[in-house]
Amino acid sequence: MRILTPHPGEWERLSGVKAKDRAGQIVAAHDFAARTKCIVLLKGNQSLITNGEESFTNATGNASMAVGGSGDCLTGIIAALICQGMNGMDAARLGAHLHGLAGDLAHEEIGTPSTLALDLIQFLPAAFRQLAVP
Repeated sequence: MRILTPHPGEWERLSGVKAKDRAGQIVAAHDFAARTKCIVLLKGNQSLITNGEESFTNATGNASMAVGGSGDCLTGIIAALICQGMNGMDAARLGAHLHGLAGDLAHEEIGTPSTLALDLIQFLPAAFRQLAVP
Protein backbone atom coordinates (compact mmCIF):
# COMPACT_ATOMS: atom_id res chain seq x y z
CA MET A 1 0.00 0.00 0.00
CA ARG A 2 1.34 3.40 -1.01
CA ILE A 3 0.07 6.68 0.40
CA LEU A 4 1.54 9.94 -0.86
CA THR A 5 1.03 13.09 1.24
CA PRO A 6 2.38 15.99 -0.83
CA HIS A 7 1.67 19.66 -0.25
CA PRO A 8 0.82 21.68 -3.40
CA GLY A 9 4.46 22.64 -4.08
CA GLU A 10 5.59 19.02 -3.88
CA TRP A 11 2.66 17.94 -6.04
CA GLU A 12 3.64 20.55 -8.63
CA ARG A 13 7.07 18.94 -8.89
CA LEU A 14 5.53 15.45 -9.15
CA SER A 15 2.64 16.22 -11.49
CA GLY A 16 3.75 19.33 -13.40
CA VAL A 17 0.53 21.13 -12.42
CA LYS A 18 1.14 24.55 -10.87
CA ALA A 19 0.56 24.81 -7.11
CA LYS A 20 -1.83 27.73 -7.65
CA ASP A 21 -4.03 25.57 -9.89
CA ARG A 22 -5.86 23.66 -7.15
CA ALA A 23 -8.52 22.30 -9.51
CA GLY A 24 -5.85 21.03 -11.90
CA GLN A 25 -3.89 19.48 -9.04
CA ILE A 26 -7.01 17.68 -7.82
CA VAL A 27 -7.61 16.21 -11.29
CA ALA A 28 -3.95 15.16 -11.52
CA ALA A 29 -4.08 13.56 -8.05
CA HIS A 30 -7.21 11.60 -8.94
CA ASP A 31 -5.71 10.43 -12.24
CA PHE A 32 -2.37 9.51 -10.66
CA ALA A 33 -4.03 7.54 -7.86
CA ALA A 34 -6.21 5.64 -10.33
CA ARG A 35 -3.30 4.89 -12.66
CA THR A 36 -0.84 3.78 -9.96
CA LYS A 37 -3.31 2.17 -7.53
CA CYS A 38 -2.15 4.35 -4.65
CA ILE A 39 -3.72 6.88 -2.32
CA VAL A 40 -2.94 10.57 -2.68
CA LEU A 41 -3.58 12.92 0.21
CA LEU A 42 -3.06 16.34 -1.37
CA LYS A 43 -2.53 18.62 1.61
CA GLY A 44 -3.74 22.18 1.84
CA ASN A 45 -6.93 24.05 2.57
CA GLN A 46 -9.60 21.37 2.19
CA SER A 47 -7.10 18.51 1.77
CA LEU A 48 -8.07 15.95 -0.85
CA ILE A 49 -7.88 12.23 -0.18
CA THR A 50 -8.32 10.00 -3.24
CA ASN A 51 -7.61 6.47 -4.37
CA GLY A 52 -8.70 7.26 -7.91
CA GLU A 53 -12.15 5.76 -7.39
CA GLU A 54 -13.30 7.63 -4.31
CA SER A 55 -12.39 11.16 -3.29
CA PHE A 56 -12.96 12.95 -0.01
CA THR A 57 -12.27 16.43 1.27
CA ASN A 58 -11.05 17.10 4.80
CA ALA A 59 -12.43 20.22 6.44
CA THR A 60 -10.26 20.32 9.58
CA GLY A 61 -6.98 22.20 9.90
CA ASN A 62 -5.79 25.76 9.49
CA ALA A 63 -3.04 27.80 7.88
CA SER A 64 -0.92 27.93 11.04
CA MET A 65 -0.18 24.21 10.54
CA ALA A 66 1.97 24.97 7.48
CA VAL A 67 5.23 24.52 9.39
CA GLY A 68 8.07 22.06 9.22
CA GLY A 69 7.29 18.70 10.77
CA SER A 70 3.53 18.96 10.41
CA GLY A 71 3.49 16.54 7.47
CA ASP A 72 5.68 14.12 9.42
CA CYS A 73 3.03 14.13 12.16
CA LEU A 74 0.35 13.37 9.58
CA THR A 75 2.36 10.47 8.19
CA GLY A 76 2.91 9.08 11.68
CA ILE A 77 -0.79 9.25 12.50
CA ILE A 78 -1.72 7.47 9.27
CA ALA A 79 0.97 4.81 9.80
CA ALA A 80 -0.24 4.19 13.37
CA LEU A 81 -3.82 3.73 12.16
CA ILE A 82 -2.68 1.24 9.50
CA CYS A 83 -0.64 -0.66 12.10
CA GLN A 84 -3.85 -1.01 14.11
CA GLY A 85 -5.52 -2.76 11.18
CA MET A 86 -7.23 0.10 9.35
CA ASN A 87 -7.16 0.02 5.54
CA GLY A 88 -5.16 2.73 3.77
CA MET A 89 -8.05 4.87 2.55
CA ASP A 90 -9.78 4.93 5.93
CA ALA A 91 -6.46 5.60 7.68
CA ALA A 92 -5.71 8.50 5.34
CA ARG A 93 -9.17 9.99 5.83
CA LEU A 94 -9.20 9.60 9.62
CA GLY A 95 -5.55 10.62 9.90
CA ALA A 96 -6.16 13.83 7.95
CA HIS A 97 -9.20 14.63 10.08
CA LEU A 98 -7.41 13.98 13.40
CA HIS A 99 -4.30 15.85 12.29
CA GLY A 100 -6.35 18.89 11.29
CA LEU A 101 -8.53 18.72 14.39
CA ALA A 102 -5.44 18.60 16.63
CA GLY A 103 -4.15 21.64 14.73
CA ASP A 104 -7.44 23.46 15.20
CA LEU A 105 -7.45 22.71 18.94
CA ALA A 106 -3.82 23.80 19.30
CA HIS A 107 -4.41 27.01 17.38
CA GLU A 108 -7.51 27.80 19.45
CA GLU A 109 -5.72 27.35 22.76
CA ILE A 110 -2.28 28.68 21.92
CA GLY A 111 -3.47 31.49 19.71
CA THR A 112 -0.20 31.85 17.85
CA PRO A 113 0.12 32.42 14.13
CA SER A 114 2.17 29.22 13.77
CA THR A 115 1.39 25.94 15.44
CA LEU A 116 4.47 23.80 15.96
CA ALA A 117 4.52 20.13 15.02
CA LEU A 118 4.98 19.30 18.71
CA ASP A 119 1.71 21.12 19.45
CA LEU A 120 -0.12 18.84 17.03
CA ILE A 121 1.08 15.76 18.87
CA GLN A 122 0.22 17.27 22.26
CA PHE A 123 -3.36 17.99 21.12
CA LEU A 124 -3.88 14.61 19.44
CA PRO A 125 -5.44 12.96 22.55
CA ALA A 126 -8.00 15.80 22.74
CA ALA A 127 -8.78 15.29 19.03
CA PHE A 128 -9.39 11.57 19.65
CA ARG A 129 -11.63 12.41 22.63
CA GLN A 130 -13.76 14.67 20.42
CA LEU A 131 -14.40 11.69 18.14
CA ALA A 132 -15.42 9.38 20.98
CA VAL A 133 -19.11 8.65 21.32
CA PRO A 134 -20.33 9.32 24.90
